[in-house]
Amino acid sequence: MIKFQIQGSNNITKVELGPDSTIKEVLELVSKDYKVSDSRLIIIKDGTELTNEENTLSSYNIKSGDTLAVKHKLHRRWTLWYDTPNPNKRPGATTNWHENIKQVVTFGTVEDFWGLFNNLMSPSKLRERSNYYLFKEGIMPAWEDPQNGKGGSWVVHFTTSASGKNTLDETWLYTILEMIGEGFENADEICGTIISVRKSHNRISLWTKTAEDAEAQKSIGKHFKEGMNLIRYKMSFTSHASATQRGAKPLYEL
Repeated sequence: MIKFQIQGSNNITKVELGPDSTIKEVLELVSKDYKVSDSRLIIIKDGTELTNEENTLSSYNIKSGDTLAVKHKLHRRWTLWYDTPNPNKRPGATTNWHENIKQVVTFGTVEDFWGLFNNLMSPSKLRERSNYYLFKEGIMPAWEDPQNGKGGSWVVHFTTSASGKNTLDETWLYTILEMIGEGFENADEICGTIISVRKSHNRISLWTKTAEDAEAQKSIGKHFKEGMNLIRYKMSFTSHASATQRGAKPLYEL
């Protein structure tokens, strides 16, 4: 028998299984402690996910005394991007956005998200004209991306006062949690969210796929407004196609 332990975020599970036991059997065993489906869990050894659930403990060279880790899979993988003004460029100099934006990390588990978020600077503390972007893996946070081409965004603005900055930080976190937790009814419509720090105001944008689907967009907007406790804030939805047109009116408002 092999005696080892599974280290979770809040607890340690001691396990004793035969060398021919599979990783799937380990997941089924551990899932009882975590009260979730084994399909939502992954096992990590020395930082590497044990992806083949049919492989045995011995084939993965798991020995007595080893400590494995367990993580909770999200429904999708997400990528964080970041851009900020180049301090070495003179004021007014032209900046190529595509050269400036940087991909920070892609994550697909609850634990990896919190590991990232807890070490991330709060949006309200970012340098003026900086942006965070959190989008589904494979979607570039740009109008040109085909998955964004027919979409648009809900936008809400916040003051730069102390209370406004506090609300900004809280709304950013809760919006992310709602996205990665599949909290929106039309989750497939969600592309990502952007937080932008500016001199006169700050804003959060929630990007979606299909601007002309009024029912879906209004449902998302209502959820965004009520779920993030933004009842007293005015929100508007503009399609990406019309965003560059001067004087373009929002498609929807709440």
